[in-house]
Amino acid sequence: MAATKKQLTSSKDKKNAPYWNHEGAILFSTDDDGSSRLFSVMPDSSNLRQIGKVPGRNPKLAPDGEHVIYAVGPWTASRLMLSELHNPKPRQLTGNDSTVWTGWWSPNGKQIAYASQDAAHELHVWTMDADGSNQRQITHVAAQEGRAQWPVWSPVSRQLAIQVGRYNSTESTSHIWVVNLTTSLATKLAPHDQPVLDETPAWFPDGKHIAFQSNRSGRMSIWAMKSDGTELRQITGGR
Repeated sequence: MAATKKQLTSSKDKKNAPYWNHEGAILFSTDDDGSSRLFSVMPDSSNLRQIGKVPGRNPKLAPDGEHVIYAVGPWTASRLMLSELHNPKPRQLTGNDSTVWTGWWSPNGKQIAYASQDAAHELHVWTMDADGSNQRQITHVAAQEGRAQWPVWSPVSRQLAIQVGRYNSTESTSHIWVVNLTTSLATKLAPHDQPVLDETPAWFPDGKHIAFQSNRSGRMSIWAMKSDGTELRQITGGR
């Protein structure tokens, strides 16, 4: 059954991936010539407002609503920064020896997960404390599985859902994985052996289901499954 869809914004600005805050609002950002504007809107499209601006890309607001992380520098050498939203005093969290993409706060605001590419062009998922300390590599998937990125926290901060894939000009494939942060066990969900893209995971609030985009039906649509990879179903678009 197709889901009911509602358009929330009408501007032509390029918008980065939206996400929910703890108050039930939807947050998103727009690129603005080297900086980003951060917006909030309610699910019924009401109360659309700008809540801040940062001198970097892809900002993510902390659960406390006061701190924000964002990327600066060229795409080939980007670094993750931390700042207060309304009293900017930027502080660099990651070093200059790697390229960082896609930082996400844990629901309790105590940690940050991010994807980091090293000098050998290997891409892995890392975590660190909110102050930048205790940085550690989380993913150790086999090279033939592809590159790990797009880490998102489960609602209780005990697991990460990630995207792992191989991408080239002739044939690309990717899967959603779940990593247990206590045991470091990484599990591939809904495995396939076709050139199918399962990407950009997002947890349901119940922590038992994951939504993601996939072209399993022949075109990119939103799908969902249980967090163990079972009960796969298409949410948007026809077959």
